[in-house]
Amino acid sequence: MNPMKARIKGRLDSLPDELSALRRLGLQYLDRCCAIDTDDSVQLGHMPWVAPLAYAITLFPPAKRAWVNRFKGKIPRAYQRLLAETNGLFAFGLSLYGLAPSMHARPPRLNRSRLECHDLSLANSDWIKQYDLEGDLFHFGGREYSETENLGYFMTGADMICALRRNGEVVEEWETLSDFLADELAAAKQVMEAETPGEWWQ
Repeated sequence: MNPMKARIKGRLDSLPDELSALRRLGLQYLDRCCAIDTDDSVQLGHMPWVAPLAYAITLFPPAKRAWVNRFKGKIPRAYQRLLAETNGLFAFGLSLYGLAPSMHARPPRLNRSRLECHDLSLANSDWIKQYDLEGDLFHFGGREYSETENLGYFMTGADMICALRRNGEVVEEWETLSDFLADELAAAKQVMEAETPGEWWQ
């Protein structure tokens, strides 16, 4: 195994059991053309028919503790644990949001010249308004649901997780981050399989 792949495998192997679904998925694509970006993001499964620099899975470096602390307890503990391992991620059209590094610069502004995670602060101040919600929910991600609609992922104060349509319809609920990842990573992969060259999945 070359040094880069060994480094990526080490990163995946170090993920805690709570993120075991992410570890297993990443290891499946370790031999599908992988890379480490200049910011230490791990990229697995090159998909050039989507875009020249598109990958099936992108794991960002862990979030800085100071960035998490600026939210003053608004990020649920379960999600803080994920951010400590990967500051957001992309996987087969699924996005889990993180704390975009450029939003913690002075002045804060999105950097569109490089790939960053989708930003939690924008998700919970602006994007959340697209959903018909009841109660105080934390918006942390989403994935493709149909050709015209994305699901939104939300956490409650008790760290329960739900996937909602924009009209507020609950599509699925989970009690743990581990169960959520197992189900939704598989669902996102299934959607992508239907939209991409069949031979790539062999």
